[in-house]
Amino acid sequence: MSWVYARTMSPERRYRLLNHEANRQIDVLLENLRVPTETWRYESELLTTALKLHEDGAQVADLKIASAALKELRYGFKVFAPYKSVPKVTVFGSARTAADHPVSQQARRFGKRMIESGWMVITGAGSGIMGAAQEGAGRERSFGVNIRLPFEQDANPWIADDPKLITFKYFFTRKLFLVREAHAMAFFPGGFGTCDEAFEALTLTQTGKQPVLPLVLVDEPGVCVAALEALIELLGALPRAMAPARIEAETMSEDKEARHDATTAVRRGATGAGVDERGAVGGRPRRDPRPRPRTPGRSPAAGRRRDAARRGGAR
Repeated sequence: MSWVYARTMSPERRYRLLNHEANRQIDVLLENLRVPTETWRYESELLTTALKLHEDGAQVADLKIASAALKELRYGFKVFAPYKSVPKVTVFGSARTAADHPVSQQARRFGKRMIESGWMVITGAGSGIMGAAQEGAGRERSFGVNIRLPFEQDANPWIADDPKLITFKYFFTRKLFLVREAHAMAFFPGGFGTCDEAFEALTLTQTGKQPVLPLVLVDEPGVCVAALEALIELLGALPRAMAPARIEAETMSEDKEARHDATTAVRRGATGAGVDERGAVGGRPRRDPRPRPRTPGRSPAAGRRRDAARRGGAR
């Protein structure tokens, strides 16, 4: 039986505290605050979860993590909420690339071209490639999703002190917004952090946790992109290392003769993912229409019968 609580579920099966008086006081509080019906359940469960930590005897260290993560999520939702209808591209890349490096110049042009196409730009708010893309996009049309680290990184001057700058304590909350708010992603050369973000985006897409989005690998000819392609090819060749490839990550270099740039790649991919040429968001991005591989000898009907038998035996 599903754990998701339905309106028809009996009161004793609701997500509640052990203390009945505390449950009543939560309901009274929500009533006094005039919480709307459509959000009542979620507000109630948030309060209940916080107090369940008390019932569980959670340690101070655990409470600190839960509290900080929830506060970061709440503030991130607040900052991005006014821009829900505006398409955004997240730019990933090294924080250590020199400002006059060809890839930084490339990122600067990319940021400028994207805002000219009606998009906004999200970066990790650092310097290097992130700062170059931020500079190209400008303060008014970009977001900074920064992270507090022991030795780096201060926000770049093009987003510092801007209301659209968010500084996170945890990588997992930061990466949630870098991916969740994006309608496309552009990966420039970077280190372990950029590779981690690239593979997480690919994993989320491959496993169906993230709608299919344009993922563009931007590079000088034949450097980091070639290494990433070789690694993906190696994993695909290893027995049972990864499922049959269902993701087509577009790789490109800024080749003038090809008359093709990252902006074109992102816009073309986004058009097929629910964003029109004017930059307006038009519904959920498409999912991969290709069928998932099935286990030999097992039909969908057999799977349904097996699941039904398991549910019957568990009652």
